[in-house]
Amino acid sequence: MPLPAKMIDSSALMTRCRHNAPLMSVTRLRIIFLAMLAILFLATIQAVHASQEAKGSAATRSFDPLDRWKAAVLAGDQPGLKLLYIASPQSYAITPQGKINDPADEESQFWSALHSQGLTAVSAKILERGQP
Repeated sequence: MPLPAKMIDSSALMTRCRHNAPLMSVTRLRIIFLAMLAILFLATIQAVHASQEAKGSAATRSFDPLDRWKAAVLAGDQPGLKLLYIASPQSYAITPQGKINDPADEESQFWSALHSQGLTAVSAKILERGQP
């Protein structure tokens, strides 16, 4: 047998629903926020790890012309250094002393002289990187 209408307090039922609904929403928001925070944290860790691996592999790669230049500088090999510079088309360099028509000669003299002054190592570093 159904209950008479006056025995059901509909206002208490609505109050309870209104109070419980926001609590459920806040709880769901907290769970979603914590899940997103965990995903972001894991993605950051993965990106840092990948970046460190890339730096390590870039450091182990070599560039043959640079390696030949380093070897010639450390050996004081002026003729070997001169071969690394372009001869045609004719190039020139402008220095504080003026225009030099044969930069290969001047550069090879400069770098090979460092060997006799006690140069034992050459460390090349990328100071700036840009897009061509």
